Amino acid sequence: MQYLFRLIKQTMKTLLTFFSLTALCISSLAPTGALAESVDSKGTDFWLTFPDNGGGRLAQFSFFLSSPTETKVKIEIPGTAFQAEVSVEADVALKYVLPAEVEALENDIAENIGIHLSADSEFTVYGLSRLKESTDAYLALPSDVIGTEYVVLAWDKTPNPLFSSQYAVVVTTDNTVVTITASELDPCGEDTEVTLNAGDVYQHLSCNGGDVTGTTLSATAPISVFAGHECANIPNANYRYCDHIIEQIPSIGTWGKSFITAPLATRTKGDTFRVLAGAEGAVVNIAGTEITLNSGEYYETSLTFASTIESDRPILVAQYSKGTEFDGVTSDPFMMLVPPFEQFLDDYTFAAPTEGFRVNYVNVVVKESLISSLRLDGASIDAVDFSSIGETGFSYAQIAIAPGSHTLKGAVAGVFVYGYDDYDSYGYAGGLSLSEVALVDSVDLLPNFDLVEGEVCFKARVVDVLDRAISDIRVDFIVELIEGSDRTNTNGIATFCVEAGENPSEFKVTASVGSDTTESVIVKSKDRGSDGASNSSGGSGGTTSISLLLMLTLLISRRFIK
Repeated sequence: MQYLFRLIKQTMKTLLTFFSLTALCISSLAPTGALAESVDSKGTDFWLTFPDNGGGRLAQFSFFLSSPTETKVKIEIPGTAFQAEVSVEADVALKYVLPAEVEALENDIAENIGIHLSADSEFTVYGLSRLKESTDAYLALPSDVIGTEYVVLAWDKTPNPLFSSQYAVVVTTDNTVVTITASELDPCGEDTEVTLNAGDVYQHLSCNGGDVTGTTLSATAPISVFAGHECANIPNANYRYCDHIIEQIPSIGTWGKSFITAPLATRTKGDTFRVLAGAEGAVVNIAGTEITLNSGEYYETSLTFASTIESDRPILVAQYSKGTEFDGVTSDPFMMLVPPFEQFLDDYTFAAPTEGFRVNYVNVVVKESLISSLRLDGASIDAVDFSSIGETGFSYAQIAIAPGSHTLKGAVAGVFVYGYDDYDSYGYAGGLSLSEVALVDSVDLLPNFDLVEGEVCFKARVVDVLDRAISDIRVDFIVELIEGSDRTNTNGIATFCVEAGENPSEFKVTASVGSDTTESVIVKSKDRGSDGASNSSGGSGGTTSISLLLMLTLLISRRFIK
């Protein structure tokens, strides 16, 4: 009986495999599905603000605007009479100075000072809050990627009662209800609900050295969220010369699971990192140290070397520059979000401030095999500038850059821009995709049947834990020694094609999304037309499906005969 039970179980498993593969064969013959709209830090509409810099309207606020095409950006503050239109050249970051009234100064009171930016073509925005010896910058996120569910990541540990941990909310739709659940680390926080209208900015400042990290925000319509500190002492209050820190926080649905960190240039005693969990029971491995975090909890550590951070559930990671007293290096605190490497882009236009900072850098994180493809301001980067990151296959470079506009193109990479002066600093991520990479449960290669115009095309399907297709996910392919990537369409399918060669028969193919990887040997169909190409009418796929059916039928028969 036990043998019979095992036989039935194995047979059922074989049948399930057959039906799954048959479904994949059929799907490969069907239309491939519409292209998914890319969701990243480029957009045509933004709602932004500048939280209190701690100086009481002494700071200067500006945007750096860039676009892959020439465009005109409209900037308005609906709650005031301010309106402007600026022309942005292709691949050139333009600085635009804003009126001082954009700074949010109220605490737990709505101000209608939200800044609305719009254009017909996609553009990128970097916000700079500039106050001598208290500066930071942030990468802005467009309206099509902001969400309704957030957990705040900020900072605390200041000895000065005049400066507070902070977050600010910008509302995009009238009558939006924002439900706030205060962090246990925030002695001034209260659980509350506020109803806000489009353009309203609601800022909260903690007190008594409290920390707004872990505060949850839930809204009835999409909101933009910013967090940081009016003037932070990093790594702790023992080191003087605080600095303003700020970032725009992505919604939980866009957080990731696989991260690569690179140290900041010139620093001799490392950088501080915070890892914030967005779900219960997140198991996180940081440079070999494993910890478990619940939603809203964070882990803080210092790293002196490039490393990896891996989690089985969504997390948010920030890198903090330490104060100049910590290692005696010209610098100061700043906060910079670290995108998961699944959300790296292949095209950036960014800027270093044109004044106020004696040194500026860009950290570039890229797969070692793609270094030769990178172009910084149109020129290749010397491979000797890169250092390997353990056994990850990635490398990083710390490159000094001049003030002004820069581009990085040619390969998927992470870009981190920062700079220093006496008791001053800034830092921001150059850009990122905001697809829902944390939902990815598996990436599976589909059988390939077609040889089209001298190319062999491979497909991979990306799904969540319920086997639902996920769109706009970057899938990285390796076919033999050829690398490339594609984003999944609405059916969760990504496609990568290579030259077929003279007699294509089988290829070793790897498809991966972050740490989710599948490896297989793809066998080409033998059914070819007179020109040597596959029968594109579907004969090749049908022949392979029938062959597969016969093989599986024989396998099942042999099991029963035994």
